[in-house]
Amino acid sequence: MSNPEGSHKFSFANSHEALNTGPKPVDLTSGYLPFPIPHVVRMVTAQATLNPELAIQPSGQGLPELRQAASDKFLREYGVQYDPELVLVTNGSSGALRVVLSRFNGLFEGSGSDVAKPKLWTPEVGYDYRKIARYSGIGDVGRYPLKNGVPDVEKIADLFAESEGRNIFLINSPANPTGKIIPEHVLEQLADVFGEQDIAVEDNVFAGMTFDGIKHSSIASHAHEKTIAIGSTSKDGANWQVGWLMAPNPEIYNELLDIREATGGVFPPVQLGAATLLNSREDSRAWTRDEMQRKRDLMYEHLTQIPGYEGIEKPEGGFFYFLPGLPDAERLKEEAGVLITDGKKYGLEGYSRISFAASDEAIVEGVRRMAAYMQS
Repeated sequence: MSNPEGSHKFSFANSHEALNTGPKPVDLTSGYLPFPIPHVVRMVTAQATLNPELAIQPSGQGLPELRQAASDKFLREYGVQYDPELVLVTNGSSGALRVVLSRFNGLFEGSGSDVAKPKLWTPEVGYDYRKIARYSGIGDVGRYPLKNGVPDVEKIADLFAESEGRNIFLINSPANPTGKIIPEHVLEQLADVFGEQDIAVEDNVFAGMTFDGIKHSSIASHAHEKTIAIGSTSKDGANWQVGWLMAPNPEIYNELLDIREATGGVFPPVQLGAATLLNSREDSRAWTRDEMQRKRDLMYEHLTQIPGYEGIEKPEGGFFYFLPGLPDAERLKEEAGVLITDGKKYGLEGYSRISFAASDEAIVEGVRRMAAYMQS
């Protein structure tokens, strides 16, 4: 499929690609799309900067155009309606998480003084949300067990049964860094585990990046009133830190709005650009997804030529391979000129995260250097 936005002879991404070839270090750590922002999105944003009414910061909620676009997109993809009046625009998905976790102690003030402090549950292997939790005042953080890379519902039910207070359950699918997508039936089973005060916080930052026709599902389809859904443009067509959160009811929303208004806003023209992206044609979004699947397959073709890696699995979504047995990231950087990410950051010693969000040349050259180093 050709790029529906046309060709781009120069971009920061392309100039960066040129630096990642030849004798210079090859960077396979990126968590951002290696493509230019779509032309129409850039044009809308540039035009909006000329509007004096948009030269000031918006209210804490964010512009109505983006809040409506986020609500419409969620309805199209999951059949679940979040009121656009209950959508908050944030500084990326991390900003949304900080807002949610910072205010969570106040979300259930009417539930009685005997309610224990909340406990945040994050995957035992995956992005480490504990730093955000500490900054947000939540000290009790557990890592929930996985089975075949997705939540182990039976064991999670036992953990919840032992919990004395409310549980905040963080879902990241496709997962960073494993690329695993949580199937619909697992989400349905998880929804049955939640108690009256428990809440799912769904980090959907990679939701638009799924491969091989695998469908991304939302737990909101089974537990809408217990789900705060978070999204962002940063992995889905534009490398901008523009995020949003969607609350299931006004009570939760008003608590979140209090703290959101103290955290700063997103430049209004960029919000209009993000709204344009969310409302964009499916063929444009499909092109980006297809290109990333092609890059995933290109990396697979070369990784499987390394002895011992013939049987690795392709990630179902996201930007990364997560593999055991690769050389130490620091040694690989110093001695082979390849940058990868140590898996200790994601809770698993002896693993490494390798990004295919790179130029084709960087993918081929980076894996070639790794293979040569491992066989030397």
